[in-house]
Amino acid sequence: MMIQVDLLNPAGQTESATLDRPLDHLVACHRRIDDKLSVLERAVTHLEDRTEEALHACRSVFTFLDGSGTLHTEDEEESIFPRIRLHATGEELAYLDSLELQHRDVEGVVARLRNLTKQLERDPSLLPARDALVQTARKLVELYRAHIASENEVLTGIGHARLDEVALAEIAFEMRLRRSRGV
Repeated sequence: MMIQVDLLNPAGQTESATLDRPLDHLVACHRRIDDKLSVLERAVTHLEDRTEEALHACRSVFTFLDGSGTLHTEDEEESIFPRIRLHATGEELAYLDSLELQHRDVEGVVARLRNLTKQLERDPSLLPARDALVQTARKLVELYRAHIASENEVLTGIGHARLDEVALAEIAFEMRLRRSRGV
């Protein structure tokens, strides 16, 4: 039995958020990232009994993060955060700084996870690598879900308070441009 991995629409959901509404799009992206975290959670539970399929599922998560995940981070760090910073309070600026640090933390954990996956692809019998992969996947899920929850609650609230229609239109334009050039 193959581990279910649908990179385009894993939960069978139809997204109503469009790039015309950047903050709604941000939340919709978070749902897609969470879907990939669920794939990763399921995959690591099958490293022992369905190793090849589990590693394939892990690679599919990396593919998503390398593409859509990278675009999402760029949307935030290059378009949304800079515009919020123009009107932010000191507390909001510190919050945005903390989000960027969280992005770097997640990137580091993903790099470790990718390395462990490659080790297991070379030698699936490496029990320490398997155990480390499971623990690292759990850490990634924990970090990312906390980050997503914070952005959905706090960042979108700040965005709605600090971004006017002109800023949102500029963000939407940049998001479209980013996607037209690919990753």
